[in-house]
Amino acid sequence: MGRADKLEGNLAMTNTIQVFVPVGVVSTASVRDSAARHVDRSDFVIGMLDNHKHGSTQILDRLQQRLEEHFGVVNFVRLKKPDAGKGASIQVIEDLARKCGVVINGVAD
Repeated sequence: MGRADKLEGNLAMTNTIQVFVPVGVVSTASVRDSAARHVDRSDFVIGMLDNHKHGSTQILDRLQQRLEEHFGVVNFVRLKKPDAGKGASIQVIEDLARKCGVVINGVAD
């Protein structure tokens, strides 16, 4: 059996595709309980890093608006990279890490 025969045999064995659906079951009681209690988010900070690509400012503006509508009082820190072709500086990354509970990187074109 040559190399081509082995490859062909391996391909013949992979005629099926396995699809994994990562869907879990959420207890509606726990969702209702957490929604019913008041959570103070006034100290929570969401960082938004604009990657300077066309459209990213508009995407982050809309996302911030939706987050404010959904969560109410949340603080935002918005920073913009000086150039789309370069990574964020260490200073920007450290600043976001120090101030924010979560950071969203805006990517668009």
